[in-house]
Amino acid sequence: MLPPITAVAQTLVVEAVRLMHEAESVYIAVLQQGQLLGLFTAQDLVRAIAQGIDLSATQIGDLVQRSPAVITEAEWNALVSTSPPPRADHVAVTDSDGQLLGVVTLNLPTGTAQEPQSYYRQLVDHSPNPIFWVNRAGLILNWNPACERMFQYGQTMLGRSLQDLMPSPALWNAVQTMVEQVFEGQSFANVELTFQCQDGTECLMLTRLYPLVDNQGQIEACVFANTDITEYKRLAIALRRREKDLSDAQRLACLGSWEYDVQTQTVRWSEQTYRIFGLDPAQSPTYRTLRRLIHPADVRSFEQFVKRAIATGAAYDHKMRIVLPDGSIRHLHNRGQAIVEQGRTVRLFGTTQDITERKQAEQRLQQQTQRERLIAQIAQRIRQSLDSSEVLSTTVEEVRQFLQADRVMIYQFHPDWSGRVVVESVGRADWTLCDRVIDDPCFRENWLERYQQGRVRAIDNVYTDDIAPCHRDFLLQFQVTANLAVPILVQKQLWGLLLVHQCCDPRQWQVWECELLLQLANQVGIAIQQSELYHQVQQLNQSLLAQVQQQTAQLKKALDFEKLLKRITDKVRDSLDEDVILQKVVQELGTGLGVSICDTGLYDLEQNVSIIQHEYVAPNIPSRHASIVSIRDYADLYEQLFQRQIVHFCWHILPHASAGDFPENQNAKLILRDIDQPFTVLACLLRDNQNLLGDLWLYRAGNEPFEDREIRLVEQVANQCAIAIRQARLYQAARNQVEKLEQLNELKDNFLSSVSHELRTPMANVKMSSQMLELSLRQLGLFDNPDLHHIHRYFQILKDECQRELKLINDLLDLSRLDAGMEPLLLTSIHLCDWVAHIAEPFLERTRTRNQHLSLNVSANLPPMRTDASYLSRILGELLNNACKYTPDQGTIQVMIGEYTAEYLRIVITNTGVEIPTSEQDRVFERFYRVPSNDPWKHEGTGLGLALVKKLVERLGGAIALESHDNFVRFTLTLPVALHDSQTLFAD
Repeated sequence: MLPPITAVAQTLVVEAVRLMHEAESVYIAVLQQGQLLGLFTAQDLVRAIAQGIDLSATQIGDLVQRSPAVITEAEWNALVSTSPPPRADHVAVTDSDGQLLGVVTLNLPTGTAQEPQSYYRQLVDHSPNPIFWVNRAGLILNWNPACERMFQYGQTMLGRSLQDLMPSPALWNAVQTMVEQVFEGQSFANVELTFQCQDGTECLMLTRLYPLVDNQGQIEACVFANTDITEYKRLAIALRRREKDLSDAQRLACLGSWEYDVQTQTVRWSEQTYRIFGLDPAQSPTYRTLRRLIHPADVRSFEQFVKRAIATGAAYDHKMRIVLPDGSIRHLHNRGQAIVEQGRTVRLFGTTQDITERKQAEQRLQQQTQRERLIAQIAQRIRQSLDSSEVLSTTVEEVRQFLQADRVMIYQFHPDWSGRVVVESVGRADWTLCDRVIDDPCFRENWLERYQQGRVRAIDNVYTDDIAPCHRDFLLQFQVTANLAVPILVQKQLWGLLLVHQCCDPRQWQVWECELLLQLANQVGIAIQQSELYHQVQQLNQSLLAQVQQQTAQLKKALDFEKLLKRITDKVRDSLDEDVILQKVVQELGTGLGVSICDTGLYDLEQNVSIIQHEYVAPNIPSRHASIVSIRDYADLYEQLFQRQIVHFCWHILPHASAGDFPENQNAKLILRDIDQPFTVLACLLRDNQNLLGDLWLYRAGNEPFEDREIRLVEQVANQCAIAIRQARLYQAARNQVEKLEQLNELKDNFLSSVSHELRTPMANVKMSSQMLELSLRQLGLFDNPDLHHIHRYFQILKDECQRELKLINDLLDLSRLDAGMEPLLLTSIHLCDWVAHIAEPFLERTRTRNQHLSLNVSANLPPMRTDASYLSRILGELLNNACKYTPDQGTIQVMIGEYTAEYLRIVITNTGVEIPTSEQDRVFERFYRVPSNDPWKHEGTGLGLALVKKLVERLGGAIALESHDNFVRFTLTLPVALHDSQTLFAD
């Protein structure tokens, strides 16, 4: 049993570690108010380190295991003599009053122990650590309960090979070798072995291998005493990983401990604390010694913290600076805790950590943060702006402020490797070099290739550094004392330099400053590249925009030309008046193309002249309307036109030049226009497939020629004009002919009407005289005398011819009245079913005598028809008369009325045995027209019947159609069901 090493629960962990180290102990008994609180062991320390706990600020009372194994002294003596010890590494032993007497540390027996085998097995069975032993062949002879819990195998492992627990053959071979050596009397300590559990997981053990000797001293087994370090290894790996992640600038500093007795005012330091303060450990430190080392600016705050801790008993945390004997300044971080007894602070203890390197790292980190912030700001500006001048100006200004330099500038190379300062930031106005062209004669030879490879040039002092004399003189002329030059590369090509100058004093350039400028130079290169790409894109956009605008303008002009051509074409088609057409053309073409003059000349080839008939002229330009141009006088020009070539040229007239004096421009006299400014002239021929009709002239002010599309438009308009002129002239000729025919037809109608009126009275007298004569002859009995039958025959011929002539005269008069349209309709309502039978009754006897068949097929459901009954009776009579006249023997004549609507009904009259040729069908309704036949005198007639029928049908608002083929003729009448008194009906 060892004497106890004690500490109060408020003791810091770092102090407890120091006490354990000095006493060479692995535990400390922790007391609280004189009573045992627990044991603080090395395992507790390892657990705290693995959890990342701050050892300099944590008390051992927070980490101690508060359920220690505790027995009295009498119990311990009895236990040792009669039974195995309890399952604990450390056991606290107290007296009968509970006062701590000591701590017993349990150690497993060594291989050289001579205990009885039964006692050893009992001790192993009670051990919390997995322990087993094997024979020389590796077969397991003993397997304690801890092995069952750890490896998950029961007592069935007895007699099995240790190889079943080995995860690899290589490890098994190594274990076999050690077992052989153990049976030779050797032992192995702290061997790390990996075992495989029943569930396939692996556990890491710290193993001691030693021989187990029997009572005769013979080695009967090899003992494997294992301690599970799987969790420890995991924590150690995690701890190493955490330590690896620490940055160099934030590594842990040295840590020292101290203790101050308030009553005696004595100070006790650890060796590390002496090293921190730069003092000899042989000297006894005092509070005065400590106060003398503190930086004068921090003495007051330090004393305030100490006094407050003594007065209140509170912990304190304070940072200060000290001045070492060599004059260097160190930064310290102090943490302290007060020990209070009976309401008074009796002792202060704590730690002192040298955080100088941390402070320096923080300063470096701050500088790095500022550098990164500067680079980020510049990168942000590059993303926000594509104006390189703005980005460069901001860059040099912020770099000068950050580095506290005298001058920062960006220098751009020319193709000959001279260059110009494009932007700068200076501390004084007399240091400015902006827009200055600078040529360094030594640059191409010495530094061009190096800068192209991305090298940095730093000169701390132009007077003392090893540089070429010519370069020194070059820098001094610009007041440069220290120079830092960094290349700016754009797409891996040297674009320029980023230069930092000190003009007053030398400067030792730091590595981080060079790195900062390199990063900024990269950002500047990106900004320049983006700006150049942006300008290229802008130029491409402008070029594309110009092309689009040009294409749009051309497309718009093409559309305008199409609209203009359509408008001209529509106006040309709207009229058949040549003058109207040509005037519209010159007006539309002149305004549409924006020309000053547009005119047309029509040819009189018999007179060999061109007459300007139509023109469009802009204001203030004299007209040449009706001017006559001799083609012979301008033979060259008209020769081109007559060959269907476009005449296109520019001209001007000299001031006060006469009509025949044009020494500089022979084409000028051809224009015959009283104008005194330059013009572009375009002339195009008007011609059809037969004749030359004229020409079309356009005059545009200025020297700008007509475009190809304008020329094509004028050609198309000229073709349209030629066609329109040809059509207008043909129309005029046809109109003149129609007028003449109408006059002749009117003369004919007037003649027939007059003749009809003149003939009607004599024929009426003749008819009346023949009737009177017939009465007289009958009274005399001449018609009854067989010897005088020829008199009766002659008299019948006279009656028939007289009747025929009267019918002809009446038909002509009826046609004249119908043509005049002055005779009103007499509308009545008729029922066709009865009415048609009444009209057809006279023809029934006639058809029977001629061996013809007449059939009536009239629907009984026909609606009443409101029409002029006399006109309809005349129509049906004429059609039936023609059918009877031309139908041969055994032929059929059919009248059918059955198809009707609410507005119209249809009457169809068909006769068979005869056919009208197709070529003659369009003429059967003409006056005096008769279908040619082999015997034109077989059927008498005047050719007016069908013409009169058509006029009557049209007068009733209907239509008549003829169909003839396959040896039949069919007339179809389409008539309105009801007419109104107020209607004036004409044929469609």
